[in-house]
Order: sequence, then structure tokens, then C-alpha cells
Amino acid sequence: MDQALSKSRSQGAQIGQDLQVARQIWQFQRIAWAFIALLVLAALMGLFGPGLVGRSEAGQPGSPLWIEFDRFGRREADKSTLTVHLIPREAPGGTTRFWLGRDYVDGLQIPRIMPRPVGDAAGPDRYIYTFRTEGPARPVVVTFDLQPERSGLLKGEAGVVGGPTVRFSQWIYP
Repeated sequence: MDQALSKSRSQGAQIGQDLQVARQIWQFQRIAWAFIALLVLAALMGLFGPGLVGRSEAGQPGSPLWIEFDRFGRREADKSTLTVHLIPREAPGGTTRFWLGRDYVDGLQIPRIMPRPVGDAAGPDRYIYTFRTEGPARPVVVTFDLQPERSGLLKGEAGVVGGPTVRFSQWIYP
């Protein structure tokens, strides 16, 4: 009986092994796992939204003009912000004037500006916003909520009228 049992086991389904194909599959799996790990790490770092590399600055903190912005955004999303820090010089009427480049603004919608500007104007290459100040050398912080309308690299330029200028860029995902 034992002989019959061993004979039936050897006549069962034969599975061929191709070690070359098995090694290729294992190699593909390792590469796929490494890619997934890099993707997760990039997401945690802020490549696709908030994170360590997601926020950036242009200009030097404490200077008359510096901005904080989201380095990466998503088209038609409403979570992107641009925070402008101004240290105004003495200006008539207790106001300061700040501008954003037309190329930048034309690539997005600005649903909200806080605090609201007391005036705005459009020039040939820039949009100028006027804000109230509480006196010379008293910082003014303005937050622009942004909604990008096109994908790709969005280059920006900002400045104080008659003062310093900063340049920055954002990558907008589709």
C-alpha cells in the first residue's frame, strides 16, 4: 500500500520551475517596492501638499519684504496660500503699496485677501494692492488665498512699490 501511495504522489501535477523567470519577478518586485517607498517618502516630505518641502520663502525674514508660499499646488484647489510680510516705510495716509506680477496673477484666481486692501489697480505688468498700516516699521502681514488655474511651473514676482522685489516659483499639479 505504501508503494501505491508513493506512486500516486509522483504521478500528480508536475510544476516546472524556471529560476531565471523567478529572479526577474523578484527583481521587479524589489524595484516596485522601492518606488512605492520613495513615493510615500515624497508625500510625507510635502511634494504633493503640506510637509517639510511643501512651504518655502522668498526674501529674508525681517527684511522690508518677504513672502511665504506653497511650493507645490494643485490646479483648481483652494488650499494654496501666499503670505506677504511687509515692513512699510513712512507713507502718506498710513498706507503701503504692494504688487504682484501680472504673469503670476493671470495663472490663478484670488478668492480672498486678508486683510482686505483699501485699494487696487492694474498696471501693464502688475497688479498693485494698497493696505493700511499702523505706522512706519510696524509689520503688515497679508494672506492671499490662491486657486491655480493652470498646471505646470507658475513663476511669480512680487514687490513693494518703490522698494524691493522678490521672485519665486510654484509647481502646479493637474
